[in-house]
Amino acid sequence: MTLRHVMIFHRHGDRTPLVQEVAPLMRMSASEVEWWSTRIATPEELDKLSATSDVVGQEEHIPMYEVLNEGGMHPLGQLTSKGVAEMRLEGVKFRNLYYEKLFSRNNGKRSKLRSEKLNHSDLVYVMSTNVRRTVHSVQAFLGGFFQIESDMHVEGGKESHDSMPSSCWSIYAKSRSKAQGQTESKRFLIRTHEKNCLAPSHSLRVFFDLESVLEEELKLLDQARQEKVIDLGQKLRQALKLPAEEHLPWTLIRDTLSCQRHHGLDFPEGITQEMYMELVEYDAWLWHRLYSKRSFASPAMKEAVAFLSSHIESIIFRLRCDSKFSLFSHKRRGPKMSVFSVHDNSIVALINSFQIRTGDILPDYGATLVFEIHEIRKKHFYVRVLYDNRECQILEADSALGCPYDHLLKRAAEFINDPKESDERVEPYS
Repeated sequence: MTLRHVMIFHRHGDRTPLVQEVAPLMRMSASEVEWWSTRIATPEELDKLSATSDVVGQEEHIPMYEVLNEGGMHPLGQLTSKGVAEMRLEGVKFRNLYYEKLFSRNNGKRSKLRSEKLNHSDLVYVMSTNVRRTVHSVQAFLGGFFQIESDMHVEGGKESHDSMPSSCWSIYAKSRSKAQGQTESKRFLIRTHEKNCLAPSHSLRVFFDLESVLEEELKLLDQARQEKVIDLGQKLRQALKLPAEEHLPWTLIRDTLSCQRHHGLDFPEGITQEMYMELVEYDAWLWHRLYSKRSFASPAMKEAVAFLSSHIESIIFRLRCDSKFSLFSHKRRGPKMSVFSVHDNSIVALINSFQIRTGDILPDYGATLVFEIHEIRKKHFYVRVLYDNRECQILEADSALGCPYDHLLKRAAEFINDPKESDERVEPYS
């Protein structure tokens, strides 16, 4: 069983809240807005991240389709300095897991090609949603994975690389070829999709009133759980002074509290940690019911699932065409790793699209969904799925070896072509 390729989907790093006002007593004051503006990543930090990559369209020869989405009105929805540091550490963690297996070995033996001379940009496929916080998050992740120094700075229009180790400088120096008028760039290429397919294509207004979309699913809650949700809702309304006639925006409340919690801020008076955990549990249940509801999820994720299925097929095709798996043939064989920088609802939607059994989880900042592609016997490929380093099963694929890759694609095809509701989609809220 030999690891041949790793696909990593990661949520972006820590960010500021998405909205300034959720309820009468969950509204940012001017001083709070100013405080959050001091948390966002500085221009210097973002310049360092951007120094090793180019953002392009769906292919490397296609320019970026449009200016990146800001993700919110400044300072809302912005990647924080904390998020940059945490995503870099996430890259280091994955380096420890996969670097030697993917980039320093050749058929189980130490490669004769020194790792510092690899053109990593040729060996890694990178795609992000068209939002600044996801693009900068994957830049930080790659910096950690390939140990590119984060303290590079710009002086007088020229990059300073005094502290950059030679192994990283060899990569970075090649990346300057494009700027110097040469024909080929070795910068990391971050692809973006014209239709931004890695983000579910539905209005974010749905999160203002999830329960209206999920009326049928809510009927399946047992009486005890219904009473628990009603009690929690009443407590939240009372604490936030939200009128009874207004919809309770579970997701927006939970997200705002999560931002406060990540930065050590106090919750509004009347909201306890226990209430927060109950809110997270219920909101996770709502999200998974939403994205397992085929009539809703299929139109929202059809293009993403089709694109990723095609990507997996292209990986398998290249691996089958090159049984030697030589590092010297990487341009013909293609990348060894694919990294997709996405959002929390992207990951939940993918979990349900491919029918991965994770339970009702809500991805935290930097959370990861990983597809490891292994060769079991010559040209027989299985996919091992992990969520935050925990192995997960795919529906009706319980082999100890993992999931046959064609079974994974079968699940994807069912999602794309059959909008009927699955009998497996509803699990009890507990």
